[in-house]
Amino acid sequence: AAYLEQTAPDMQIHIREDGEWADDLHLTRHYIQADPEHLCAALEATLAARGHSPNPVWSDRWASVEADTWERLDTLCPELDRFDGAAVRQVLAALPEDTTLFAGNSLPVRHIDTFDLPSRRRLTIFGNRGASGIDGNVSTALGVAAAGRRHVVAILGDITFYHDLNGLLAVGQHKLRNVTFIVVNNNGGGIFHRLPIAELDPPFTDLFLTPHGLTFAHAAALYGLRYAQAANARDLELALRKALEDPDGPQLIEINTNSVTDYQQMRALSAAVVARSEATGS
Repeated sequence: AAYLEQTAPDMQIHIREDGEWADDLHLTRHYIQADPEHLCAALEATLAARGHSPNPVWSDRWASVEADTWERLDTLCPELDRFDGAAVRQVLAALPEDTTLFAGNSLPVRHIDTFDLPSRRRLTIFGNRGASGIDGNVSTALGVAAAGRRHVVAILGDITFYHDLNGLLAVGQHKLRNVTFIVVNNNGGGIFHRLPIAELDPPFTDLFLTPHGLTFAHAAALYGLRYAQAANARDLELALRKALEDPDGPQLIEINTNSVTDYQQMRALSAAVVARSEATGS
C-alpha cells in the first residue's frame, strides 16, 4: 500500500504473479510481482484500517458503464453471418450449468473474453496456446473430454480446426461422446485484419489471411461426428439445442461468417460503446 501511494494516480501498474513483464503496449511504469487477488485483498484491508471507505460514486459509475455496454451490445450486435462475435455470444449464452468450455486461440478466445456476459453459472474453461499459437487445440479439447464426464464445448476458428484436424481420430479411438466443436469459419486468419499489414495486398491475403474455401461437413463424416451448419441465429439456436440437450455423440456445428465485416462490426461496436460512455460522462 505504501508503494502504491507513492505512484502517480495516472500511472500504469502491472500486477502479475509469475514474474513475467507482459506489456505489449509498453505503457507500464511499475511492476509488482504478487498474486493479484491477495494483493487487492491486502490493499482493501489496509485502506479500511486507515479509515478509507469505498467510493460509491466511483463504483456506481463503473457499474453503470458496464450495464450500458451490455445494453448497447444487445441493440447493436449484428447477425452472426457478418460477425464472429455474435456467433460466439450466442453460444456462450446457451451453455448450461457445469459445461466445460474450451476456448480456441486467435479470435475465439478474444470474443469469449469480450462477449461472455457475467453470470453465476459454473463453467470450467480451458485453453491451450501451442508453440505456434493455434496448434493442438482439437487434440487438447478431446483430451479434456476424455479426462472427465462433463460435456465439452470447444469454440475454434477454421484455421485452428484445420490445423489439428487429424486429432479427431481420437474421437473414435477413445469412444468420446461428450464433445461438441463449434467452428467459426471466416475463411482464413481473420484476426490479421487488425494489423497494419492488412493494408498491403496481395501479400496480406496470400501470407496472412490465407483463405482456403473449405467447409467441414466431410471431415465430420470422416471421423464420425454429427454435423450441422448454421447460416443464421435460428439455425444456430436449433443446432445448439440438439447438441446440448441431446449430447449423445460427438458433434460439429459450423458457422460461416465473413472476416472483413467481422472486423468492421467490431470497430463499430467499440466506437458506439465509447461514444455512449463519453456522452454520459462515464
